Amino acid sequence: MSDPFTINQLITGGNQSVTWFKVDDTLAFHHKTVAAGVSAMGLWVRAGSWCAQTLTDGFVPEHMVPALADGDAGLAGRLVEAGLWRRVKGGYTFHEWAEHQPSNKRRHGEWRAHIPQWVRDLVYARDGHRCVYCNRTTDLSLDHVRPWSLLGRDGPENLQTLCTPCNSRKGARSV
Repeated sequence: MSDPFTINQLITGGNQSVTWFKVDDTLAFHHKTVAAGVSAMGLWVRAGSWCAQTLTDGFVPEHMVPALADGDAGLAGRLVEAGLWRRVKGGYTFHEWAEHQPSNKRRHGEWRAHIPQWVRDLVYARDGHRCVYCNRTTDLSLDHVRPWSLLGRDGPENLQTLCTPCNSRKGARSV
């Protein structure tokens, strides 16, 4: 069996974490899986992977189902009937997600251990070592364009250079 850390390094060059959607090794012939059918289980796997990637703690918004189900939104009903999903306001949730998957809070804590120095250097250089709001060149820090609290990532595309006063004024808002 492959070591996930080695696979993470291979996929990302060792610079990022990869989220994982855990699947029990008895899934193939579990009675709920058989009841749902192969097509619905394709949706289940894709949605689980999407939830792990986007850190939604097992919530699948209704608007995402057609994209994840290759246009067949009716498959969600089969997952509900089989007891693998629950219908909730605005979408669906995985049955017992919290018992089998790391929580968003826990995953974020592991995932955000620190922003790698090479990313920090890249963002500061890209922004000319200046605050992108006021052009100040001292007291600089990195800011998430889409805030971390709103599931913003730690990649260069979501980071910008701000001085401490501008960063404080911005707070946890996307601007």
